[in-house]
Amino acid sequence: MTSALCNSVVKIEEEHGEHVIVDGLKFASTEHAFMAAKVQDKDKQKKIQRLSDAKDAKTFANSQSKRADWDTARFEVMEDVVRQKSQIPELKQILLATGNNHILEGNMGYGCSRWKADWP
Repeated sequence: MTSALCNSVVKIEEEHGEHVIVDGLKFASTEHAFMAAKVQDKDKQKKIQRLSDAKDAKTFANSQSKRADWDTARFEVMEDVVRQKSQIPELKQILLATGNNHILEGNMGYGCSRWKADWP
């Protein structure tokens, strides 16, 4: 995926808002939802839900105690939120158009080393 296409995906996700559900709460982005799943306290999840920026959601979640099983649960949570995100019709079409090509998560400045692939 090119950086322009990646930006389009982010824009589509933002336009659809609150499409990802974790622990019964709707979130504005997959990043918000993923970060909320990292903490188990419902009040902290609701605070993440109210944050307008995904980077702020990550910063806040990373300043909190993570749930005890996070090191293994995060893979299931990531699969769940990405599956939910891919149900947005415009994003679904983008994914289907990739055919058999490999899809990598681009590091969009979130400082994540687990899921990223650096852009050339």
